[in-house]
Amino acid sequence: MSTRNIFLYWVGKEYKLISILRNLIYLHSTNGVGYKVHLITDKNIRKYINDLPIYFSNLLPAHQADFVRVNLICDHGGIWLDSDTLVIDSLDSLFDILEKNDGFFMKENNTTLCNGVFGSKKQTKLMKLWKANMRAKLDYFFKNRLRLDWTVIGSVLMKDLFNTHPNLFDNYTIFQGLDNIYPVNWPNCVEEFIQKPYNNYKNIVREYQPLVTLVNSVYKALEHKTEKDILEGNMPINYFINKSFENNRK
Repeated sequence: MSTRNIFLYWVGKEYKLISILRNLIYLHSTNGVGYKVHLITDKNIRKYINDLPIYFSNLLPAHQADFVRVNLICDHGGIWLDSDTLVIDSLDSLFDILEKNDGFFMKENNTTLCNGVFGSKKQTKLMKLWKANMRAKLDYFFKNRLRLDWTVIGSVLMKDLFNTHPNLFDNYTIFQGLDNIYPVNWPNCVEEFIQKPYNNYKNIVREYQPLVTLVNSVYKALEHKTEKDILEGNMPINYFINKSFENNRK
């Protein structure tokens, strides 16, 4: 991959923690080799995706992000980061996987493939099928005026792909999230990262951990604080934020 693309998508309210985390992504991108961070919004999305469905603006932001991530990675290749990802160190090791293999995924709770953080070469058989299946499912739901459940084009679609075409994942590294980049299962994130004493970070830190996957409940739980209060806090999440700044200075 000549250009190391990092893709983000955000629409709506700018939460304080999201702003902090995005700044960390930009900081670490300057330390990598040829990183290019693309922040996609409703203002510039058509520069990246030409064939947006007519119903795109009617989708919930989460479903918009599900559509955007698959199309961007399929068409351009690179790494997708949900905006609530806490980048701790250089992402070179993840880009190295894309150089040597087709890409990587992670499992939530070591059981369920999820799409919050993943990477791939462009136009792999898996990405092309994922893109086609997602568009077909969205078109069907729109045509029949059906309600989209939260995960129907996210983890549910990924599970279907894995069950029906497991061979397409053969050249992808699949991380057991609890062991590295998704160390706390989503229902426990607020408690483990925010509510418990600072030293609880010791239960979250892992030997290999270039980033940590968070969830929306975390940034929403901190929204009542100022950015200064968050950065100067004494919560487990502060260990990882401080470690990110420290690694960036190396």
